[in-house]
Amino acid sequence: MNTVTDTIFASDTFSNITVWDLKCGTSLMNYKSGIINYRCLEVLQNDYVLGVEKGPLIYAWPLNSQEKIQEIRMVCPGLINCFAVSLDGLYIAVSIENKLLIWQISTGKLLSTVSGHYQSITVIRWTRDSSDIVTGGEDGLICVWKLSHLISSNYMYMGIKSSDSTKSQTEARYTFSDHSIKITDLFVGRGGQRTRLFTASVDKTCKVYDLATGNQLLSIVFDVRPTCIVVDVPEINVFIGTTEGTIKTFSLLDPPRSLNQHFDDCGVDCTFKGHTKSVTCLSMSTDECMLISGSADETIKVWYIHNRQCVRTIRMRGSITNLVIKTLSKQFNSYQFQPKSILKSFQKRYDENPIETIDIFCPVDNYSSCSSDEDNSENEVAVLSKKLEEMKQINRELFYFAKEQILNNNIMNAHKSNKVKNK
Repeated sequence: MNTVTDTIFASDTFSNITVWDLKCGTSLMNYKSGIINYRCLEVLQNDYVLGVEKGPLIYAWPLNSQEKIQEIRMVCPGLINCFAVSLDGLYIAVSIENKLLIWQISTGKLLSTVSGHYQSITVIRWTRDSSDIVTGGEDGLICVWKLSHLISSNYMYMGIKSSDSTKSQTEARYTFSDHSIKITDLFVGRGGQRTRLFTASVDKTCKVYDLATGNQLLSIVFDVRPTCIVVDVPEINVFIGTTEGTIKTFSLLDPPRSLNQHFDDCGVDCTFKGHTKSVTCLSMSTDECMLISGSADETIKVWYIHNRQCVRTIRMRGSITNLVIKTLSKQFNSYQFQPKSILKSFQKRYDENPIETIDIFCPVDNYSSCSSDEDNSENEVAVLSKKLEEMKQINRELFYFAKEQILNNNIMNAHKSNKVKNK
């Protein structure tokens, strides 16, 4: 019997965050919330649900509770456009207007604030190894930031305080300006720093970049505006949601093509048709067999990719704003569930004179065992002392037993040798 299942975390323009079972379409959980902003819903390490309503505050729900956590205040210094959590669950990147801010989740420390866009940032994505951050903005720019540079730029570098040697640390690793207007979505492949980046824009183009070299590999032109994009694990099939309600797809294994290509020239037309309004979100199941789409027509559709048939339709009460697919235990909403990730309230501003310390992240189990109170420590010492005395007694008995055996063997050998001599 399977103990885990694929689940859909969805939000719409009405209210609440709903969790659905992907296989049977049943509702598993409802988190009490207002309207969650577009691209403002994340699941942190299968422990917490994070979401942003209109304002500067990121709310958190334990995975097994419908109520928000009131003790933790993750307040940002402005209205949040979008945010994204690193896949290792250690950092959170937030966009406020055209600025990118990075906090450490386990300590709440503000690590960096940078700006590489001229207009507001619309989408944030992390690479799979959490080493780089990719941002797209209303100005059509796409910036690739190296995390290690951003979080070290405010500290000493080679023994020298902020100077010309550290200014370059806050600059983007790459800045792509091939799109002319607003970026609608980004998708980062699964190859770490050597992966490919897929982009979609209001200028009716989707582009593919190589993050290892910074070169543009392909540009596909559509006759409609793309709104969202997702790619399968082998990075062969690309799925693009559009404003007309269709989901277009093309293969990167098609015969060689020029750098710029029109979608109609990409071969067989493999289009998913079923939504009546713009497709707002796209995601895939973990087994890569199902495509999940959310639309402004207030429905979530589950498609079987092989034959492009809609196998399930989930009706919501408003336009879909977020879709997150997670594999969870079927008992994730039980009272016995205990989150392991550490959440702290956000630091409001960067400390200009930080104490030189090293922040080490450790699992909650290890942390709790190290932070036991004095009484528990005394009891543990007493138990260990008793075990030590028992081991000493066992060793003492083994020593005397071995000593007797050796002496007895020597005596018997001596008797045998005397008998032989007498004969």
